[in-house]
Amino acid sequence: MFFVGETREERNTKLAQVKALDLGMAVVVAAADFEWSIRRSILALGCQPTKDLKAGLLTKLSGHEKYKEAWREEVYPHTGNTLVEAVGMQAWHQIASAEGAFSQRHRLVHGIRTVSESKGEEAYAAFLAGSNALFEYAEHHNTSIFNRRIDRRKPRVV
Repeated sequence: MFFVGETREERNTKLAQVKALDLGMAVVVAAADFEWSIRRSILALGCQPTKDLKAGLLTKLSGHEKYKEAWREEVYPHTGNTLVEAVGMQAWHQIASAEGAFSQRHRLVHGIRTVSESKGEEAYAAFLAGSNALFEYAEHHNTSIFNRRIDRRKPRVV
């Protein structure tokens, strides 16, 4: 569905197309895009060589708390910002709160129930805002999460 070499705009267009078909599916796909954006941001902005990140830290990431920890370990020493700061406090709250976007995503993926239209719209918008914020954050730090190849052979000196 998604390709590394595409642009943020192309990805947003694809997400909007999925949303036009099925809101629940759009929430799940937007969540996947958000998590991909976090992982690519950690890879692009982290301190360890990318080979080590791919073989280590990135293999065991799952859930918003683990993403925050990984960001604090890898990206914060380089950029001085937490994941919450990079995504934005309001967007992060909409994503990670008890009834937030991740909660809605879990309900859909694990077959607990569907989401209401209003909760689905909120979750979709939160994930999209988070992904866009991470893209802009990486761009602000002179890198792109959409580079086909992110390769850092030596540890980043901070």
